Amino acid sequence: MTKKIKITKDGPYAVSGNIPLRKEKIVLDSDGLPFKWEKIKEYPLKQQYLLCRCGHTKTPPYCDQSHKEIGFNGKETASNALFDKQAEVIDGPDLILKDSPPLCVHARFCDRAGGIWDLTRKSDDKVSRETAIEEACNCPSGRLVASDRKTQKPIEPELDQSISVTSDKEGTPGPLWIKGGIPIESADGKTYEIRNRVTLCQCGRSKNKPFCDGSHYLVEENKMNPIDSLRIEHGYIKQMLLVLNKINDNIEDQKNTIIFLKEYADKLHHGKEEDYLFKMMIQNKIPDELQQIDTLLNEHKAARGIIKNMPNDFENHAKKYIVLLDQHINKENNILFPAARRSLSESQMEILENGFEDIAQNKIGEAKFEELHRIFNNLKETYL
Repeated sequence: MTKKIKITKDGPYAVSGNIPLRKEKIVLDSDGLPFKWEKIKEYPLKQQYLLCRCGHTKTPPYCDQSHKEIGFNGKETASNALFDKQAEVIDGPDLILKDSPPLCVHARFCDRAGGIWDLTRKSDDKVSRETAIEEACNCPSGRLVASDRKTQKPIEPELDQSISVTSDKEGTPGPLWIKGGIPIESADGKTYEIRNRVTLCQCGRSKNKPFCDGSHYLVEENKMNPIDSLRIEHGYIKQMLLVLNKINDNIEDQKNTIIFLKEYADKLHHGKEEDYLFKMMIQNKIPDELQQIDTLLNEHKAARGIIKNMPNDFENHAKKYIVLLDQHINKENNILFPAARRSLSESQMEILENGFEDIAQNKIGEAKFEELHRIFNNLKETYL
């Protein structure tokens, strides 16, 4: 029997072909950052089996038909665009990095040693090159792919065809890691692009079904770190940067994009950082952070100016915004956020969490969130 994963309509993943099933967890280094995977369980080998897709099974990772009880909506919303068509390209002296933010599952292997983006730009250094390759290969979703600049060939880990049920160091469930190029067939019979590394949602909350988009971090019981919530928002903003790069002359789409950037990227996301995170880090009086925050605040101000002028010359201001926000987000992900995790206490994290919730409720509100969600999905479906 051919190895295959079939997405069933509003139901589980139907796995066939004697595909090995394992459980793996993320192992952290001395700085508290992910650096390797560790196998912790091997499930009995089966010719066929059903894996839960709704997140409510009482017999994880296997399906127990809970999707029928809860009326699970498993509609597939992922783009059929090939990876190369939706990936950003970061050029380095020895490596080329392709990065598709919509595929991010927040495993955070890309954060070590200043981050894979900076390492790629310094890839003429042997250690930086090797670390960048290691980080890319540990990315379970295949969001990050490093290629040799001379040969242009992707550098991929050798993975057998298998499925891993993933979790973080605390045991919090992550996505299903599909390895070795196993075909994944949609409910309507179409096969998604076959790749060496892919992650499928197993919490049922992804907005990029069947693939994971990191939404398992948003499950209430998981008590997500507020810094990680900012990283997740970065993922959505980076997807909008991809839209900005592809958007056509449709005036309505341009207006909706500006609304999303003004309300979500600036009022919500930058509001959380300015009203709470930055102020708290300034209180901790760490010199390097103080200098970094001053730069980030100036970039927020510059971004607001670009958005304000975007209706007058959308194309040119969109290009400026993409350049500014891309490097701004990488700076926060790779420098500021790791510093925040190291320096903020548990009680300060709780204050952040409450403050972020206050901004979401009182500055944005439920109705506006629904509008932004609709805008995001419509633009993503159209342009990505």
